[in-house]
Amino acid sequence: MIFIYLACAAVVSFIVHLSMHEIGHLIGGRATGWRFIYIQVLYFAIVKNGSRIRFKFIPVFNNQCIMYPKSTDTEAGVYTMSGCYMNLMLAIGGFVLLLFGGENIRMWIYSWCFFCIGTAFVLMNAIPNTRKVCNDMACNILLKTEYITRLCHNSQLIIAKYLSDGYTYKRIDRELIFLTEDRAVNDILAYQTVIEYYYHLESDEYEKMKAALGKIDLDAHISKEISDIVLMEQLYTDLVEGIKSKRSLSSSYPDDIDEYISKHEAKRDVHSLRVKAAYHAYEYIMGEDNEKAREYIISALAGLGANNCQQEVNGKKVVYCQKPICHKPIYWFYEGERIFCLKQLERILKLCQEA
Repeated sequence: MIFIYLACAAVVSFIVHLSMHEIGHLIGGRATGWRFIYIQVLYFAIVKNGSRIRFKFIPVFNNQCIMYPKSTDTEAGVYTMSGCYMNLMLAIGGFVLLLFGGENIRMWIYSWCFFCIGTAFVLMNAIPNTRKVCNDMACNILLKTEYITRLCHNSQLIIAKYLSDGYTYKRIDRELIFLTEDRAVNDILAYQTVIEYYYHLESDEYEKMKAALGKIDLDAHISKEISDIVLMEQLYTDLVEGIKSKRSLSSSYPDDIDEYISKHEAKRDVHSLRVKAAYHAYEYIMGEDNEKAREYIISALAGLGANNCQQEVNGKKVVYCQKPICHKPIYWFYEGERIFCLKQLERILKLCQEA
């Protein structure tokens, strides 16, 4: 029975700390004037669109709270670290119950789990780390290091608000996008440069796209999360050029690109669908099967909700197929990102028709 209590207490403590970490960010953000966009815990999210609040099931495990500041100059430290502070308070609460909780074995087990798991959460977020992701303390240190990092961080969250309202990158104020200069050496600057790349991608400015990605120094302190995004987008630009000119990819890519993409696709976000669709369209084009390439892109368009759109093929209007046939369920929080990816897929479909 003790092992059963211990297993239950560990699961309950983990879920509570996970949830309260994100709620801590929400409370800290609201206390300092930040405004809510969405919060996700495990597979469930609360999303604000305009004045409406919606609950969503998300097919991918994730935990995050996204808010945006009043201005790019707003202090961001409390919002960034308040999740860690919440875990610390719960861990202290668990320790107090350990000392004064009496002799009830179940109370002792739950208190012990709350203390241990809370301590693990605090250490995980309070010790700076940028290997897999840029954790809370690493982000907080970057925000205090240089003014440009805080400017980029706050701009990215304001951009997130625009994206949630259905704006695409090209419609967003350029002053929020073009902030990095010659070299991006940390996660915040690198992601700001990725946003600059998205702007040029939407504008179909190939050389500027390449130049933007080229500013990101992947040998610096860039997390795996950001470096994966950069590598996928470098592949995407080469795939689009390959479809356009029927040119083989360079030898710098691994032999099994499909597996390479599948690791990124595990996130099942809207951008991973775009990259995967471009890769399969490229394969079909290189195999002289243009019809199959078009069919695959059309299925991807349907997966993004383009069921009622039409495309002109050989002078005739063709309606997209009504069901996605090639992809697992995907998700997006930002309507602007969905529209952005739709435009990219429509561009690829046009290239497939011209190939």
